[in-house]
Amino acid sequence: MPRWLNNVAVILEQAHRDLAQNLVDPLKSYDLNVLTDPAQAQYWLILEQDSPQQNISSVSSNTTSRQYEVTYSVRFKLVKAHGEEIMPSTNISISRRTTVNNNRVL
Repeated sequence: MPRWLNNVAVILEQAHRDLAQNLVDPLKSYDLNVLTDPAQAQYWLILEQDSPQQNISSVSSNTTSRQYEVTYSVRFKLVKAHGEEIMPSTNISISRRTTVNNNRVL
């Protein structure tokens, strides 16, 4: 993580509130000073929107869902406190496939 990114505030727009807290601890682990008051921060990591999605990717012979693809997307931008964009609005996504085994369900 770049050292110049110190004194950053994580700001939520239309993202889930847990996302901010899930980012604060990893940022702090890089010895970054994460501030709760954006007015005191030099940089703002603005979490514009997040979106979880689940799609069926495979069905069994009896038409039961067997495999899902779960995707989580986040749109964010990084700006200086006075408004200069460092990183424009950017989308990132992660996808995972998960298999449901009905024989192992309790």
